[in-house]
Amino acid sequence: MAKDKKKKQDPKKALEKKAKKTQKLTKKSEKSQTKLATKATKKSKKPIDEEEEDIDEILANFQKELEAREAVTEEHCEPPSRRSCGAFVANPIDLNELVLFAGEYYNGQKVFLFNDFFVYNIEKNDWRKIVSPNTPGPRSSHQLVITNSGRGFLFGGEFVSPNQTTFFHYKDFWSLDLKTYSWEKLEVGRKPSPRSGHRMVLWKHYIVLYGGFYDAGNETRYLDDLHVFDTAECKWMQVECSEPKPTKRSGFDLIVSGDTLALYGGYTKEVVKGNKIARGVIHSDLWTMKLSFETKDWKWEKRKVGGVKPQPRSGAPMVSFKGKGFMFGGVCDVKEDDETIESVCSDDFFQLNVDQCRFYPVNLKVSPTAQNVKPSPRFNNMMCVQRSTLYVFGGILEKGDQEFTFSDLWSADLDKLQAFKNIIPDEQAMSLWAGEESDDDDEDDDDEDDEDDSDDDDESDEDGDQPDVVATVTSAVEESEDEEEIETGTHLPTHADEDESENEIDESIPRLVKKEDPFWEDNKPLATDANLRDYFARTTDYWMKRAVDDGSDDDGSNGRPPVKSVQCLPFFVKGR
Repeated sequence: MAKDKKKKQDPKKALEKKAKKTQKLTKKSEKSQTKLATKATKKSKKPIDEEEEDIDEILANFQKELEAREAVTEEHCEPPSRRSCGAFVANPIDLNELVLFAGEYYNGQKVFLFNDFFVYNIEKNDWRKIVSPNTPGPRSSHQLVITNSGRGFLFGGEFVSPNQTTFFHYKDFWSLDLKTYSWEKLEVGRKPSPRSGHRMVLWKHYIVLYGGFYDAGNETRYLDDLHVFDTAECKWMQVECSEPKPTKRSGFDLIVSGDTLALYGGYTKEVVKGNKIARGVIHSDLWTMKLSFETKDWKWEKRKVGGVKPQPRSGAPMVSFKGKGFMFGGVCDVKEDDETIESVCSDDFFQLNVDQCRFYPVNLKVSPTAQNVKPSPRFNNMMCVQRSTLYVFGGILEKGDQEFTFSDLWSADLDKLQAFKNIIPDEQAMSLWAGEESDDDDEDDDDEDDEDDSDDDDESDEDGDQPDVVATVTSAVEESEDEEEIETGTHLPTHADEDESENEIDESIPRLVKKEDPFWEDNKPLATDANLRDYFARTTDYWMKRAVDDGSDDDGSNGRPPVKSVQCLPFFVKGR
């Protein structure tokens, strides 16, 4: 009888608890709104609460400083400052040198654009800073290609003022002499339009340029034009290609293998029909083109990607070595709910066999006891190959609202497939953010509050009180049935779907996998998977990565917290 009696709750305590929950919900809502507003401000790069800076004055001051110098000078210096989106290339006339020019760094408060020029001596592990009276202006997301004779060509890029109020695209064209380290601005008639996020590669004596984007202030235009610069005749020409051809994009990978041009991936913002809001699209298609001296014969061909296909990403650089492309890193933005956007950075290392159109993971020889065996996850890092060694410098890691920019240098022998070596460490990258702190700590505090409240809730339930908030859970399948086009999440196959399909999916293939990560869409079962063996052969890399990252299960029994179910949607990423 005593157990059946309900305890009488103190009305004052009930009101205090209700007020506490209301305050917590308000705090979470304000936090989400602040996070979304911060991302919108960073993307527009035009805060309305600051006076607009005079970009002409800023660039004119840079030019005056350059003109004050009378000759090219060089001095030994510390390694370059942290940055991303710079030009990092090998010197073909000195196989012991690497060249780094410009780039950008955002510390959470201001953007720093560079036009510094460095030369790295591999054997001596020594950096030299080259100062020239005629150096291109500060920029990022530009392209620099070096010919076999040691002459470099730089085109385009972008400039943003320190307070992000002014954005500018370059269309200037420069020549660099690696014998004297001197720059020369080239006026060669009609050039490609202003842009950044484009790609340039060298084939024979041609420089091939494709794509990119241009910010016109009120809109962003993505490009799909193809241009060729003839270094022998010193002139540009545009190549008109018939359909089919790649869609407009920036931040893609472009390499040459023999006489084949290969284009992979990229990023575009597209406006959804009936909706004025643009959404990000990360491409994962592969195109090739046979190159010849008759440019009128150039035609794009879309290829089916085989092997172990990388998960969709942007900002993942690729370099060419012995007919293969080597790609490291990248990022994809993930939408967890209507108010939460998170970025997932990668430390995957892939190679593309251009002739076979197949991707494979690069498995380096790593000692079982080794630590710090490869660069941390990042995107917009800079890479080049000298002799048979790959070099990786800088890049960005996003965690919550924070961006951490690196200044480390790594190398890996691509012939022997030896493990990465950390040539220049960076132990300060994760402590230099000057912007707002991430709200992860606050969320942890909220979780602790939730645990405290749970005790009260249990007591309240025993007292027969009704909860303040009633939660309704809707399955992803029911949610997607009401939408014509699914932009977030994944439509999980149902038995009804299988009955309507002409080709039934093998019942042994797992279908009820929740959306733990943004990569399930490309690895879910297809009607073309004849059996379980075919399915796992196609998605081996995905399941191996899940086994390593998530553990053998996701219910918490493995000692780790359960994996969150997320909805995936590519948003704006700095894939330039």
